[in-house]
Amino acid sequence: MKKIKFTTYNNLKVRYSIEGIGTSVVLLHGFLESLAIFSEFTNDLAKHFQVICIDIPGHGKSQVNSNNSMEYIADTVNFVLAELRIEKFFIFGHSMGGYATLAFVEKYPAKVKGFGLLHSHPYADSDEKADSRIKEIELIRQGGKEKMYSINSPKMFADENLLKFKKEVDFAKLLAKQTPDEGIISCIFAMKNRKDMSTFLKNSTLPFLMIQGKKDNYIDYKKVAVNIQLPKDGQKFVLENSGHIGFIEEKNVFLSTLKQFVTNNETEL
Repeated sequence: MKKIKFTTYNNLKVRYSIEGIGTSVVLLHGFLESLAIFSEFTNDLAKHFQVICIDIPGHGKSQVNSNNSMEYIADTVNFVLAELRIEKFFIFGHSMGGYATLAFVEKYPAKVKGFGLLHSHPYADSDEKADSRIKEIELIRQGGKEKMYSINSPKMFADENLLKFKKEVDFAKLLAKQTPDEGIISCIFAMKNRKDMSTFLKNSTLPFLMIQGKKDNYIDYKKVAVNIQLPKDGQKFVLENSGHIGFIEEKNVFLSTLKQFVTNNETEL
């Protein structure tokens, strides 16, 4: 049974969910999402593991930190897991959550059994992307949040999947609509200011999983995804019929892939 809980870190409220028993698996959501984006997926994942989902500060029901950064998000995640007395776990991040996952693994490697990027990448923003972040911030400050999520939320799905997953697209829009403006801005700054983690990822000695969508509208498969250098103990899985949110678009394949990775690496040597 899923439990929704709250804690306080740095005098700010943090929401998280916990369900299932066994090996602990942490999931971090993406931009304009919340832990609720994983609801249907974790119903099945929690049949095999203990699953913890955390609202990233500024999103969902977690309060905004004005000096947000990927390192601060990592510290928030660490606080939640320490409070739960979970010492070792797997951690996976979707999109923006992948950036926070890399920051966590860099800061707290001894706590990580394995980690993964779900429709994410290790690179810093290009100059062009950094400029677009500034434009997004101005759009939000001018009251244009609806314009942003009306474009961004459907873009998470492969173009051919929009009709099939209309209900899920509408839910993604709702989560984005509920995200406070100041939370959106703080996370845009955190993404814009994050450092490049590609060398760190390549040199990691931890088990690593990357799941990519071949029809991703955000991460170009041919130009970006295929060129990411994996660590020695890393593996990549490509979802042929997914865009940027494969745990919805190809849920069963995604679940099987994640489950197998955790199962194969849950026993410490």
